[in-house]
Amino acid sequence: MKTPPWFACPLPFHLRIAVAGTLISAAAAMALVAGSRPAPRNLDAAGDGKITSTSFVPRSLSAAPTIIVVQLSGKSVAEAQADAGRRLTSSEKNQIKSQLKANQDAIKPQI
Repeated sequence: MKTPPWFACPLPFHLRIAVAGTLISAAAAMALVAGSRPAPRNLDAAGDGKITSTSFVPRSLSAAPTIIVVQLSGKSVAEAQADAGRRLTSSEKNQIKSQLKANQDAIKPQI
């Protein structure tokens, strides 16, 4: 008797039996795990249907103070010193600091 082409398999018979057994065992294990989960909760039945008050206020509507961090352009003293390749004098450092402070003070009213 000739083997049908859809049944032709390059694996020996004992390996086909082992693979089939493994697949059946895996399917049985998945069915067992799926059946052992608790039933889903009925979320429609939660609460008594009345409106519940809460103290939650979104930040966009809150009047509480908020911390804001703004990163401005411009090099720090350490970056300017690294670019110069030498230690900056105190007057050069103070000049950089005052320029950065002036930039910060200029946008402070807008925040």
